[in-house]
Amino acid sequence: MNIQLHFDEIRHSPWLDQFLEKRLERLEKFLRPEDQVKLNFKGQNNIFESHLCIQNVSKEIDFSATGDSLFESFSKVIDQAFRVLSENKKKKLKMRQAR
Repeated sequence: MNIQLHFDEIRHSPWLDQFLEKRLERLEKFLRPEDQVKLNFKGQNNIFESHLCIQNVSKEIDFSATGDSLFESFSKVIDQAFRVLSENKKKKLKMRQAR
């Protein structure tokens, strides 16, 4: 998967980039190498927003969450994406089995 990170009004470091990429590994089993993953983070007035967009050949899926910290909002977004991607994979497996 190809990962793009963007920060708006948040200071980031190589450590933060590594942390985010490590947490994204949780989604790898649902994605192909050519899929695009875009993460946008915004911090303003002690409210942090994380936005995750997954693009592949057939569709685009967006997830957003807010929290009191970057880590909280990012964890919520990853959890949302994991649930949706997991459900999609289960549906595909059931459809294949029904054939």
